[in-house]
Amino acid sequence: MLCLQMGKSHLKRLLKISGLIYIIYVAISLVIVLPALNILAPRLVHEQLNRTLKAEIILYNPFTMALEVRQASLLEPGGETFAALRRAEVNLSLSGLW
Repeated sequence: MLCLQMGKSHLKRLLKISGLIYIIYVAISLVIVLPALNILAPRLVHEQLNRTLKAEIILYNPFTMALEVRQASLLEPGGETFAALRRAEVNLSLSGLW
């Protein structure tokens, strides 16, 4: 009986820790990753390609590990459109590699 109660307390503790890790993962994705993608992506494109990236929004789905870009355009240094897209999605999960 004592062994069974010890098992239940360990299971509860494991579930609490798992839930906390899940909440932290989602919070980091929403509070840090999403703003960083929308702020840093245009800056990195300008530094690396000397072009301007304009995007309506860049989204990261922490559950499917997918990255989505909406209404994006890459502009030449003079301001002309080099490339544009309405919507692009990249699956970053391991299943997407197969």
